[in-house]
Amino acid sequence: MPLPSKQNEIYACLLNDIQDRYYPGAKLPTERAYARQLGVARQTLRSSLRRLEEEKRIVREKSGTYVLDENTGRCPGRKNNPGPVHVLLPCPDFMEMSNDSSIMNQQNLILGAMRAAVGYGTQVVTIPVSETNNPDDINWNQLAGLRQNDIVLWTGHWFGRVVPLLVERKCRMGCVINEDRNFPEIIGSGLDYIEYQRKSQHDSLPATVRFLKNKGIDNIACFVAATQSERDEYEDGFYADLLHEFPTLRTENLGLTDSLTPFSTQIEDLKEFYAGKNFDAMILVVNSFREQYVDIYQELSLPPSTVLVAEDMTFFDIAHPKRNANIWQRNRPFADAGFDLAHSLLGGYTGQDIRKFEIKFIQQEDFPK
Repeated sequence: MPLPSKQNEIYACLLNDIQDRYYPGAKLPTERAYARQLGVARQTLRSSLRRLEEEKRIVREKSGTYVLDENTGRCPGRKNNPGPVHVLLPCPDFMEMSNDSSIMNQQNLILGAMRAAVGYGTQVVTIPVSETNNPDDINWNQLAGLRQNDIVLWTGHWFGRVVPLLVERKCRMGCVINEDRNFPEIIGSGLDYIEYQRKSQHDSLPATVRFLKNKGIDNIACFVAATQSERDEYEDGFYADLLHEFPTLRTENLGLTDSLTPFSTQIEDLKEFYAGKNFDAMILVVNSFREQYVDIYQELSLPPSTVLVAEDMTFFDIAHPKRNANIWQRNRPFADAGFDLAHSLLGGYTGQDIRKFEIKFIQQEDFPK
């Protein structure tokens, strides 16, 4: 039986209001005020409100009528929703004081956690724990508000000094960390804890070489920006292991530069490394610190068929469609891990679990702009 036209008009008016004038979680006017505003009887208004409630667009409680999030069916900020997901940051200006790889990882962890939090009608709250980006200079007041069962996420071993406090407060924890630097011994067995283990750079390079070889590419170069101590590790360990695992690689295919020099200097070192050589693919492990965009193909006079694989895509000039299919991002899926950590803990996961994620390789058309 069709609804009376007047009720349809009122329903349409209310629907327009909650979509255009009120945000999810907002409290609507009282029935008396709303009916007076629309010039209708309260009984007529009540019929349309019931319809909106049945469609899970609003919820009516003793304290009033509230707008629901149409994507989640929840009312943000209401008492039946879980508390926020806390994500730890090293410092307030982390985006300015870290390299692009770390920034990307942190951003994606937060993005994934946000997606999960929205689904539960809650939000992500970031907590910078120092003023100086120094793990030995923690501002403990920043953590004073954390309580038992609060959900806390972080990435990296930087927060090692904070973890005992989270254990003492009996927080529910999740983190992404290198598989050789985990926290279970500190945390013990009585708390809820999920750890995503990522492979170190040492393990990431062989995975990237295998990815290229599975595509039929053998003539591969690898160029890495590293600190002096890391360069010693590459020369004495990482690169030696690569040459042992992949006999077709040659020492001259493996280059290093100082990660502490300006990005322009790293690019000059890359050009010197490439001079007089030809490779079918190149693995680049460099961080631009957002200094500039560089057309790697033009700088090195690379043929468009050359395959490039990198983690940090912020410095690439990728405006040339003919080359798009040959540019790949080596992606460690922090957004997926952030979503899964937040979703699991918000969903009531109990216990402890060690999870791993595999490196993904994303073509230029598919990775985030």
